[in-house]
Amino acid sequence: MSSKKVAVTGIGMIDANGNNYSNCWRGLIDGKNPYSNTKQIWEEEMFGLFPTSFRCGNGVLENEPGWPRALSYGMVACRDAIGDAGVKGTNVGVIFSSLLGGNDLSHGMIKNDKVRPKQALNCLRDSVASVISQQYGFRGMNTSIQAACATGIVSIDMAMKYLDEYDFMVVGGTDAGYNGIDIPMFKSWKALGLQAKPFDVDRRGFVMGEGSGCLILESEQNAISRGAHIYAWLYPAGQSSDAYNRVAPQGRGAIAAMEKAMENGPTPDVVNTHGTGTLIGDSVEYTAIDKVLGGQIPLYSVKGKIGHTMAAAGILETIYSIASMQAGIIPGTYGCKNPEYDINVDVVEHDTNVTLNNSFGFGGKCASMIIEKNVINNTN
Repeated sequence: MSSKKVAVTGIGMIDANGNNYSNCWRGLIDGKNPYSNTKQIWEEEMFGLFPTSFRCGNGVLENEPGWPRALSYGMVACRDAIGDAGVKGTNVGVIFSSLLGGNDLSHGMIKNDKVRPKQALNCLRDSVASVISQQYGFRGMNTSIQAACATGIVSIDMAMKYLDEYDFMVVGGTDAGYNGIDIPMFKSWKALGLQAKPFDVDRRGFVMGEGSGCLILESEQNAISRGAHIYAWLYPAGQSSDAYNRVAPQGRGAIAAMEKAMENGPTPDVVNTHGTGTLIGDSVEYTAIDKVLGGQIPLYSVKGKIGHTMAAAGILETIYSIASMQAGIIPGTYGCKNPEYDINVDVVEHDTNVTLNNSFGFGGKCASMIIEKNVINNTN
């Protein structure tokens, strides 16, 4: 198993901001209202459905009959990442994770009391990894990770550990939580708000987001030897357990995860926070960052623009961290109009070489990762 830094050589993504890397980045910093109106799609069956969400735009999916949205999103992101990296072969591992799977399709089948076997198979949490491996002929490991809202970073970390066994790794996350199962569930935990306001004094919870992110990971030697375009370097994640409460964080896990991540890589210039917009979560995260880094570092959250994309969050936020460093811009924190803490609210120019990316989830699951901008001259 590898413990070295690894290269990101391919990127694919789809979320509320757009359907590819360039469009998503532009959407993150354009200052426009990102909300889409999803008026009562399921009427009363949604138990008081919230009228706003961060759904992906129309006309961006290559959807096959019987595919739930999470599978469609994942296939779009994977296709683009593989094409971007220009890689081929069969000695390839796939870790593509989902927390909610095809619950949108499952809800429809339950509601209509008609379960179709192939559709049900596509609703499984690990269906995206399976379909990717089959479609592209990848014969390495084929699995999905479950680590609550830390799933994305944990998936990347796991892929890095197994990279030495393969020519490259496909790692991603995908979710489509705006459905008749997950919205009532998260509502019952009082985790949802009507607007995404990370670190704002008026924050009341996160808004459900949808989408997928995918990365192609290669060893440093392989990426350089084949002249690959290297976006960034990833260092082994710091993982820990808060070991306190399954839904209310205490902070020691976040501190431990960040400290472990910083032992594995260079000191960060900026933090891409988990920043969901929940009352307790934002407060605990800010306090933990202040303890570890002393408060002298810019902080931002992208969830004000894309919502909480669950298993995709850590992957998408890694991609946005890379894009931010490449552009020399801190994207700010959309939705935070009255910050309770010292947060970067506005889009500003800022020369950044190293980002600390945080993901903290239910069950005390904590993961942090150092991302470093590539400074090696690329040949492509």
